[in-house]
Amino acid sequence: MSLEETIINPTSVELISAEVVSPPNKKYLFPYWSNKDNRHLIVTIENSAGQQNMASIMDPDGTNPDMKAVLEQFTEEEIDANTQEGLDRRNQNIKQQMERRESQAARGKQEALFNCKLEAFEVEAIKNSKNTELKRAIRKSKSIMEVQAYATILMMKELENDEAAD
Repeated sequence: MSLEETIINPTSVELISAEVVSPPNKKYLFPYWSNKDNRHLIVTIENSAGQQNMASIMDPDGTNPDMKAVLEQFTEEEIDANTQEGLDRRNQNIKQQMERRESQAARGKQEALFNCKLEAFEVEAIKNSKNTELKRAIRKSKSIMEVQAYATILMMKELENDEAAD
């Protein structure tokens, strides 16, 4: 192909009729207020292919076409209700997370106490002691500090008994 063959003749241009472009079919789902005073909505937009995307729509001056379309499909009362449902759901999730954290913290504390008691009974002086009263006190202790205190008392008494026996 030569250079002359690739040159386009400007007089032979065909006119093509304008293609009608229709706006994409959008479906607005679950709109809720991010800030009602500033007219700021969060909405899920579903396109004609079924793909969903979250969108933020701000319309402080009332000219945003997306805001108009949402308000044609939903009343402000429905959007208010969606907002309240979302807040209730969020608050419930936060409450459940806090309860789980508290439960995990309590479980961790109990495990640490149990491990402390095990370690106390691994000490030879405590393991071999005949003082059942202090050994029982160690087993029934409710805190690590209590375990350590009873273990210390028991070890001191065992040392005193060993010195008296010598």
